[in-house]
Amino acid sequence: GISLMTIVARKKKVALPSAALEPQNYVFVFPVYKEQVIIEDTLRYYEHFVAELGTVQLLFVTTAKEKGDQSTYDLIKNYLAKSKYQDKVTLIECAELQGTKATQINYGLAYLRQKYAVLPSLVLFDCDARISLSDFSNAQTWIDHNPEAVVYSFVPKSILHSTTPLLVQSTVLHHTER
Repeated sequence: GISLMTIVARKKKVALPSAALEPQNYVFVFPVYKEQVIIEDTLRYYEHFVAELGTVQLLFVTTAKEKGDQSTYDLIKNYLAKSKYQDKVTLIECAELQGTKATQINYGLAYLRQKYAVLPSLVLFDCDARISLSDFSNAQTWIDHNPEAVVYSFVPKSILHSTTPLLVQSTVLHHTER
């Protein structure tokens, strides 16, 4: 599938020069539903961001409407029991049975608001999305140079026409302001 990344950054009141910025902390948020086929691959893939960057945590938001012997929640829980990064990966389950992906995202956001006094930047992924470390680094550079923006959508270069810039700023609502 097409790999898209959306970052919802915390609002900055004062733009600081890039050299003065602290290392940015990120939470990669994955709303998941019936992802049994690819969930372990997704966990392995994004754990390398945790290992390489040190400023990334992962949040998987499952849903109670997923029933069965081996739910995505069960597979993630079993995987994390053996993972050396389990302290950097959080698994929560949205109890809403009638909700959608947006319900899971809002549930995850509510969880993060309780956990952090100041929200880190949130990066929203689908389980089949794959972004390279270099593309993520390019996104960070763009964000450092555009501190007034609070929501960004990034499309990997490989799926764009050569005349389209690597990073495309989105005009969607800033979810952390709601």
